[in-house]
Amino acid sequence: MGDDITAEALEVDLLAGGVDLLDLYRGGLSYRRLCALVTHLPDDAAVWSAHRPGGRYSTVELLLVALERRITVL
Repeated sequence: MGDDITAEALEVDLLAGGVDLLDLYRGGLSYRRLCALVTHLPDDAAVWSAHRPGGRYSTVELLLVALERRITVL
């Protein structure tokens, strides 16, 4: 999920909720809070739609992929 389409969609979703993704790099947003916000995005969020052409992946499946990638980085 590390592509430009995903990043833009996530940024749009967060901005709609009043959260600036740049705050992560400025120190105003923790990774824990970002993960909580992403986990609880609605099913019709732009980030899920970006990877669900025709309903191919569920929100849970996308979260599992993101979790696997984070664990791999550790």
